[in-house]
Amino acid sequence: MLWGQVKTLFILCFLILDLFLIQQFLEKKESQTDIGLLSDPKIEESLEDNVTFSDKISKESLQQTLKETYISAERKSFSADEIAAILNKDKENQTITIKDEQTIISTFQEPVPTNPTASEDELVKTVKSNVNFGDKYAFWDRYEVEDGPDTLIFFQTYQDRLIYYNEGGTLLVHVNDNNEILGYAQTLLTEVEKTGETEELMEAYQAVTTLFNQNEIQYGDEITNVSIGYHTLIDNGEQIFAPTWRISVNSESSHFVNAFEGYSFSTDDENFVKKAESKLFNTSDTTTKWSGEE
Repeated sequence: MLWGQVKTLFILCFLILDLFLIQQFLEKKESQTDIGLLSDPKIEESLEDNVTFSDKISKESLQQTLKETYISAERKSFSADEIAAILNKDKENQTITIKDEQTIISTFQEPVPTNPTASEDELVKTVKSNVNFGDKYAFWDRYEVEDGPDTLIFFQTYQDRLIYYNEGGTLLVHVNDNNEILGYAQTLLTEVEKTGETEELMEAYQAVTTLFNQNEIQYGDEITNVSIGYHTLIDNGEQIFAPTWRISVNSESSHFVNAFEGYSFSTDDENFVKKAESKLFNTSDTTTKWSGEE
């Protein structure tokens, strides 16, 4: 009888402890979220005194209130009919490999010529006219390599907004010193749609303040571009993407802030390209190969 009472007491104690820990976790999570959302007049004053903004960026635009949802998507599996259509577009000059039914890898037998002094817009236009589904991507950056071809990085878009650094929605294009297109690898997200309830986003100005408070933005820096896109930390299966602020500093580096939860994160072209190319251009697991000679 006594043992039964002791056992009941232990169960009640553990239940109370569990409830307490859950409450602490929720309070901590809410507190962490509020860090990026609450404004601090002293921090804002220091920001305005020590950081400049490009003339094309107004404080009013940074303080606009936006409402958005998450979006969901999954990697597209390319069909034989889609590949056949690609081959009919350029039968003589491409060798195309399909990896795991999700990655298109193309090598041009003769590099696609462009003007060596072509502007970025002209080069991007040429690329889009020579790849598959070109209208679904937007140019991000050029990753330059001393002893090899450069890589043009394209990210997939959704409603004209970039989906940042996602291996499932990427186009990587190799070009030589003369801007001739040597080949490309691409993946595509499909079934992209809004999901969840519409929520108010952190203001872009608060995102800048968060980065300044975390020393990601330094004294003397200039904010050169601010835009909203999407990002996810989980890059496989069905993916959920959060609206994400991209803050460009000195036209050199980009910093990212989750527009719902307020946390910041960083990534860079070099690490992304090296990781993505090792996967996308690796044909060791090839399932289907198509070429102009077949």
